[in-house]
Amino acid sequence: MEYRKLIKLGKETFSVTLPKQWVVNHRLSKGDNISIEEEGDGSLRIHPKEDDHTSEIKEITIDVSRMTLKEIKRQILVAYVNDFSIINLKGDFGNRAKELRNVFHEFLALEVLDIKTDLIAAKAFIDISETNPMKIIRRIDTIIKTMFTEIEQCLNHKGSREPVSDADAEVDRLYHFTMKLITRGLQNANMARHWGYSPTDLALLMLLSDRLEKISDRGKHIASFFSSVKFSGKERELLTSKLGELEKNYRNAITSFYKNDTTMANAVINSIREEDKSILNNRRFPCLFGEDDNCKCAIPVVFEFLARIFTITEDIARIVLILNPKDIPKGTLSD
Repeated sequence: MEYRKLIKLGKETFSVTLPKQWVVNHRLSKGDNISIEEEGDGSLRIHPKEDDHTSEIKEITIDVSRMTLKEIKRQILVAYVNDFSIINLKGDFGNRAKELRNVFHEFLALEVLDIKTDLIAAKAFIDISETNPMKIIRRIDTIIKTMFTEIEQCLNHKGSREPVSDADAEVDRLYHFTMKLITRGLQNANMARHWGYSPTDLALLMLLSDRLEKISDRGKHIASFFSSVKFSGKERELLTSKLGELEKNYRNAITSFYKNDTTMANAVINSIREEDKSILNNRRFPCLFGEDDNCKCAIPVVFEFLARIFTITEDIARIVLILNPKDIPKGTLSD
């Protein structure tokens, strides 16, 4: 830690010198503006160039010669989330050039610029400083709410699972883009301040977006079971009831987040605790009638996925409590 003397200038002004290396690193010169914020603990935070929200253009080249397609997808995802603007694939593509090109289409605003026999170049064509994580999270939320309706249609064989699968794929694209935004905010303090988020806010938004993606993924699996299994009328009635309770708790949980409402968040947690007991009983009971082996296998699996989504929904409610520690009743987080 380095100490510096406080200098009095005039009757009401004090000043302190800045380390030269810090000034050089941030390319500051005489007359430039810096911002000073007082933290909750009384310390001061100094930021250079408050109006600078830009980040350097980063480029990465990945040798994919000995990688499987899944490994290549993971490498592209890592580069995309870590905010590389230009992603190059090089190596011996064999007959995989078309497949590799299609991989880039799985990411929002990542377009292929050039294809050669041993090189594919892609670039992100969106200024992420013009949006923020919350806008994307709201889009994901809207898709998930629509998925609940489509999942129920699958249960009643009034719709197919394809719309749910397509919705899940779109949620994945938006989720990865949210991760890209949050990573930019964590690496660029000016960007985070431009959005109005602290590092803690961004960390919790990352957790929230992860939970939303998991709800979408499990919903896709439930839709698959509903489409492929013929349930009895009584079984459909039971599953429709549980699906309705799940949707209600999800809507209340995400609303409590938007409104910063700890009372609603606690109500969601309490409601899910009761649902957990009910779902546990149903998971132990393989089938209401037991006439169809396929049905007997599917019922406990469906309830397992429902239980997971209930738990994930509870996580969303807990995020609201973490954001508002002063409003948390003693023992709530550890219950």
